[in-house]
This record gives sequence, structure tokens and C-alpha cells, in this order.
Amino acid sequence: IQDFSAHFRYSAVPKLSQFAYLKAKVTNQTAFPFLSGEANVFLDNNFVATTHLQTVAPTEEFWTYLGIDEGFKVEHKFLKKYEKKETQLFSKNRKVLMYEYLIRIKNHKKTAEEIVVWDQLPISGNEQIKVQLVEPVFKENSDTIKKNELEYLEWFFKPQSGEEILIPFKFSVEFPQDVTVDGLV
Repeated sequence: IQDFSAHFRYSAVPKLSQFAYLKAKVTNQTAFPFLSGEANVFLDNNFVATTHLQTVAPTEEFWTYLGIDEGFKVEHKFLKKYEKKETQLFSKNRKVLMYEYLIRIKNHKKTAEEIVVWDQLPISGNEQIKVQLVEPVFKENSDTIKKNELEYLEWFFKPQSGEEILIPFKFSVEFPQDVTVDGLV
């Protein structure tokens, strides 16, 4: 048994789950490594979760999950899908479909809390199919939004108690008229 100070943050993947999950970033402050395996996690002397740890060296940081916290309301709403009419000369052979979603996060906690919200742009396995992020406008990684090579988007927020965050998520899928696109809602 060992006590550790921790940095807490919530994570949400709204298109997969309507819940926010509490995570803790901890540093192994002991002189010994933690071996890979099951660990019981207690918060304020109350059992909250069983987790699986990878090997953690002394002074190494690691994340552990503490489970669902219903203090955040998480919603992923499909708004609409429509065909964008192009007016360019060469666009007659191509089709552009627009997809719009709204992600809603509301903090029902009594304090401001950090939360990271995840979503992903579709990835095309066909070079003729182009996916483009329309909204939010993304130019480069920042403190509030990041995107990686697998098209995962991460939004970082610290909503106050009672604050609601609305995240518009819109992308286009462009492809030749004679190509069929499957797998999108």
C-alpha cells in the first residue's frame, strides 16, 4: 500500500459513451518499480477501481483510470448530412457529402474540472476519397485542440461548475460520382 498525490482529469469519447471517465496522473515516488498486473485503486480511503498497470519505473509518471463520474453530462448528436453542390467546372464528376455533429459537455460538479474530449475524422482507405475537417477550424496543435496522424482530435477544457460546452464537429467527404462510400452515418 502506497499513498500518492495525483493530477485528476476527465476524459470523454462522446460518440462511443455518454459518460466522462476520471483519470489520475501519478508519479511512482517509491524506490521500487511497479510490476505489470492488477492494482486496487482507492480515492480518499474508498475503493474506486481495479486497474491493470504496465510496469512503472521509479520516478516515472503513469495514468490510471478511476471509473465513470456522472458529474459530467456528455452528448454526441448527429445534426445532418447533405450533399454540397459544387459550382466549379471540374466538380461534375465528384460528389461532396457534408456531415454535421454537435458535442455537448456540461459540468455538474461543484468545481471547475479539466476534461479532454476525443473524436476522430473518418480515415479513407481509398485515395480517391478525401476527408476534410471543416469545423472546428484547425491549423496546428495548440493548448486547446490537437490532432494526430490518425485523425484523432482532442479538445482540452476546464469548464466551471454549471458551464456547458458546445463543440461543433463538421467534415466533408469528397469522392468520384462512380465510387460508393460506406460506413458513415
